Amino acid sequence: MGPYIFRRLAIFVPMMMAISMLTFGFINVAPGDPIYAMVDREIMSRLNEQDLHRLRESLGLNKSVPVRYGIWLGQLVRGNFGYSYYTGQPVLKMIGQRVFATLELTVAEIR
Repeated sequence: MGPYIFRRLAIFVPMMMAISMLTFGFINVAPGDPIYAMVDREIMSRLNEQDLHRLRESLGLNKSVPVRYGIWLGQLVRGNFGYSYYTGQPVLKMIGQRVFATLELTVAEIR
């Protein structure tokens, strides 16, 4: 049983790393700017380039993608899932709101 679990973990960890890299990469090559998703259009029209630069800097969006991935992964390992760019809510809270419905559907499918 021990070697089986070890083999499964040896496959699981690299697979999860690859999936997280791909997901993070796809999100970063998607068109659009997270700032535009966060800020109301009316307010956005009043912001100048310096304001936009400060917002990007405060969110770490001015750093390279590999650096941002490293920061994101480090925070994820510590249990900090961050905040949604769209709603501003903590991501962990959003997951918690939906986990029971997901589990209910999973259990219903097994039966």
